[in-house]
Parts: sequence; C-alpha cells; structure tokens
Amino acid sequence: MSTTIEARVARLHPLGDALIYEDGIEHRDADELASIVAQLPGVPVRFAHDGPVVGRVQSARLDGRHVVAIMVIDDASAARAIHNGTDAFSLSYRRKLDDRRFQRGIRLDDIAIVEHGRGGYSMRVTKMVPHSTVGADRERLALLACNGKREL
Repeated sequence: MSTTIEARVARLHPLGDALIYEDGIEHRDADELASIVAQLPGVPVRFAHDGPVVGRVQSARLDGRHVVAIMVIDDASAARAIHNGTDAFSLSYRRKLDDRRFQRGIRLDDIAIVEHGRGGYSMRVTKMVPHSTVGADRERLALLACNGKREL
C-alpha cells in the first residue's frame, strides 16, 4: 500500500527572514525557488537524512512563497510516522552563496521526512491519502479524499 502526500517543502527566505546555519545565515530568492520546483520531480524521499528511501516526489509547484510537492510514500512505517506527527520536511542540497549570502545554483540530492525542518513549522504535510493496490479501494479512497460524505 502506498500513500500520496502533499507538503510544503521549501519557501522564500528574503532579507530579514533567513535560514540559520551553524556557519551563518542564508537567503533564498524566487529564482532559486523556481529551480527547486523544476528539480523536485523524481527526487527520492528518505526517512531522515541518512535513512532509507521510502518514496519519490511525483510533482511540484509554486504556491505563493512556498514550494508544494506531491510525493508517493511506499513504506508503511514511514506513512504511519507521518500520520503520527513526524511530518516535517528538509531538503538535502548543494549550493553556492553570493556576497549577500543568497543561495545560488541549488542542486537537490533528496528530501527527508524529519521531526523539525530548518525552513520552519510551515514545511509540513498539508494532505495525506492512503491508496490500496486494489482498484475499487483506490477509487473509494480517492472519492472520500475529495468529499468525505460520499461513498461508492
């Protein structure tokens, strides 16, 4: 059984709203956010940064100041952990910094399911839909996800 989740996974970090790292602050602008959206489809999803791959990103889009990703989680224990509150996300990437400490040339490695992400509390699951491998169950669950009052 797999689970499809939608989550905010990245956001703008303009001047005055920096990412905080051990070696200093960093900022992210709209161009780098768009680069993240373009790179996300196909990126592996891990349970913790050094953990096993438990799924893949299917698609991504910009939603205001956030990047929203649709991911399919194929690992039942990871899906349970997300359901039980380990539902934050942290991108693993390489980048350069310009002279104002804005991130440049971001290259994604993976995305990790974590308890607390560096991007803040908003980097979390916004929707979660379990899917059965049986077609009728999949249809029923998709319908329930769209309208909780209707059933087949």
